[in-house]
Amino acid sequence: MDSRETDLVRFLTFIEKTVWKVLFGKQADNLAIVAANQANGQPHDVYCILDTDPVVSHFVCNPPEFKKLSSTAFVAGIVAGMLDSAEFPAEVTAFAKNSDDTRSREIVFEIHFKKHVLQRHEKMKS
Repeated sequence: MDSRETDLVRFLTFIEKTVWKVLFGKQADNLAIVAANQANGQPHDVYCILDTDPVVSHFVCNPPEFKKLSSTAFVAGIVAGMLDSAEFPAEVTAFAKNSDDTRSREIVFEIHFKKHVLQRHEKMKS
């Protein structure tokens, strides 16, 4: 019988380490919870995967009119698809860590889980 991962943090760690290595030849640099607070009794956690030198952006040169376009946006879609398939639906965005420096290769993949996923996570922790 097949089993699936039910722990949110363990699944994110699987993406950060194993999936990243298979797709890009190296692990992501960090996995972090950047906001953990309770508002109206609801958990609001924002998770981030940091990649300081994403392989997919090595050979991409955006024209000046598209300087804010991130070549790593499709990686955010891959992460969102994996999370959704594992029953952890989330919105995933990719952006440069230092948005003032358009040459920055530090990319943050910010993950906002649906409310019911965070509620389920909180129940499992207790």
